[in-house]
Amino acid sequence: MTLKVYSFDVFETCLVRGVENPKDLFFELARRISTYTQREILLELAQCRIEAEQRARVVSNKEDITIDDIYNHFPELKDWGISSDAMKSEEIQLEFESVHPILEIKNKIKALRAEGKRIIFISDMYLLTSHISRMLKKYEIAQAEDHIYVSSELGICKGSGKLFTHVLEQEDILPHELLHHGDNYHSDMSAPALQNIHICPFRHIELNRYERATMYDTDAELGVRSKLSGISRAIRMRYTSSQDRKSPALEIAANIAAPFLTAYVAWVLTDARKQGIKHLFFLSRDGQIFYKIAQTLSQYLEAPKCHYIYGSRQAFYLPAIRSVDRQELDWLAYHGGGHSWAPKTILKRLHLTPHEVKHLKEFGFQDDQLEEELDEQGFARFWEMLAHPEVTKLILNRAKYTRSLVRDYFKQEGFIPGISALVDTGWSLRSQSAIKKIISDDTVDSKIWGYYLGIFRWRLKISQGGNYRAFFIETHDDDRKSDSTLKFLFPAYYPLVLEHVFTMCDHGTAMGYKRENGKIIPILAEETHDERMSSLIQQFQEVIVSYADEIGKSGIIEENVKVMKHSALANFARFMSNPTAKEAASIAWMQGVVDQVHDKKNYGLLARRIGIKEIFYIAAKQTNLRLPKDFLILGYAWEEGSLALSSIWVRVSYRIVKKILENLLEYRKKVKLQGIKLRIIYRQRMPFTMRFIISNTLHYLYTAVRWIYILITPHKIRGIIGRFRAKMR
Repeated sequence: MTLKVYSFDVFETCLVRGVENPKDLFFELARRISTYTQREILLELAQCRIEAEQRARVVSNKEDITIDDIYNHFPELKDWGISSDAMKSEEIQLEFESVHPILEIKNKIKALRAEGKRIIFISDMYLLTSHISRMLKKYEIAQAEDHIYVSSELGICKGSGKLFTHVLEQEDILPHELLHHGDNYHSDMSAPALQNIHICPFRHIELNRYERATMYDTDAELGVRSKLSGISRAIRMRYTSSQDRKSPALEIAANIAAPFLTAYVAWVLTDARKQGIKHLFFLSRDGQIFYKIAQTLSQYLEAPKCHYIYGSRQAFYLPAIRSVDRQELDWLAYHGGGHSWAPKTILKRLHLTPHEVKHLKEFGFQDDQLEEELDEQGFARFWEMLAHPEVTKLILNRAKYTRSLVRDYFKQEGFIPGISALVDTGWSLRSQSAIKKIISDDTVDSKIWGYYLGIFRWRLKISQGGNYRAFFIETHDDDRKSDSTLKFLFPAYYPLVLEHVFTMCDHGTAMGYKRENGKIIPILAEETHDERMSSLIQQFQEVIVSYADEIGKSGIIEENVKVMKHSALANFARFMSNPTAKEAASIAWMQGVVDQVHDKKNYGLLARRIGIKEIFYIAAKQTNLRLPKDFLILGYAWEEGSLALSSIWVRVSYRIVKKILENLLEYRKKVKLQGIKLRIIYRQRMPFTMRFIISNTLHYLYTAVRWIYILITPHKIRGIIGRFRAKMR
């Protein structure tokens, strides 16, 4: 095949608009140009624009029309008091602002140019060549020497084939010397193929499952749904390419993370303004992307002043204590769940080193044992050591010193209780409670306020943690509802995916503070990101901020935060519960940590391939027959992601086992219910004396059968049966 020229369709191939349907731009056009704000009036003006185009096409003797022709057949504008030239100019500007480059086609054109190939552009569009050229050159897709053929100026279209004939004549080539790229089945595939022109279909422009759900499963106005879906698609197409290995992760950023986090931050900004909050302090590290989104949205919303402040559990928990006892130090050693019980790690939580604690050996903790995990007895000895007067004094002095640093840091950063609020992911209000204890003196209880993405049902009470507002809050019923999407946000280790992927940060955790040159500066743990991770963090955040910028420009935030929240949560649940293998693989290699000191030994993978032996645990846990295991022991935090990475036999076996367990549970419920009914009938109809005789007889029979079972059944078999019954309870 000898090719001389490579042609590209423009819209939906080189460029994509930030709406699902191009006609939805007309509502935005009406909103911009009209002095009216009533939705019904704006919809009518948008419809008039559509009808003007239809009239212009009916009376035209050409295959296509120009934007000037449309506005020449738009007499209704006089009744609206709108200048035809003003609205036409605004429409051109809106078209220019709404388009985004499609990275895959941009990269392909760049590669073709590097090989010395000739590039041209062909478009069926009422805009003029100068308008389209400006769009393409803005994103470095077209160059000055490239020919651009536009149907509106030539009066012929691709769909009829005449525009392709014109192109062949102008380029002086034969049909088989042209390769055309486009998305439209008729005008970009069928029509050129009939003329023996080679075609390269571009189908990636279609909405994916998340964008379709946003467009068609959301209970909102059509225009709002079109923008939410279209912006997500536009950002996805702008930053991802099928040839880039980072693309699946960046698609997650565009379709899941960006809508989810933007909806949360938009809610924080609008609610804080209503509550009279003047300053918002975004806590590192999760708060880094929240802060960037807030800065972006603040360009389009009236919002409180936003600050980024360094802090963590490690920085706040110790300064908050005023006594050394188990109640005050309940955070020191959570049992399991990714928390280390190694003496060295526990001391690190207290901002101490083994060298500073001189009584370790006295209580049986040798130097070569400090990184070994303690059992219950060992930890009891550790508590005894902490209660030693000298160790207690050391801890309290360290707490007092660090408390003064935290207080001065908050004052330095301008945190004023009452008019300032914290912003973080969640989950239990322990950090907010610690901050409250730190900045409150002995006589004044500072008014602490916080905004959180999610709050667990086992959170601290308001009297302990202070006032808070939660975007999502877990109640006692959420995990009992089969249709609750919150079950994919709160339980087990799902928050690790959110914290270590959606809100990943480019700096280490704040381990504490120090005084330097008259200022308090945070002490950050060294972040050992490799080049792959550092690059992904930068691009992931760039995608999210770009999405937030487009949402801010769209003007839909103020009245549609609830719609954004519902759509984002539904897609988050869709992703967490049913990821594709490609999606799971794109983030499975990342690591998460629960322990507050972030030691590398306590990090674990988010997902990994699993075997047949592990499916019963997952099925039993998801049917509430088993409690979650320590994710460091399991080797993964995200069950559905691990299943997606595994073989088809594992996935099929898991579904079968889960279905069997669900049916057994349902059957057990029915049996229990039937038993209750029979028991009521039995008590109503059977005299007490007869019930007494029957009860005693059955008791003796049961005892006899149990003894026979014990005597004739081997010990190992009894153990297996006992463990199975325990699992099924």
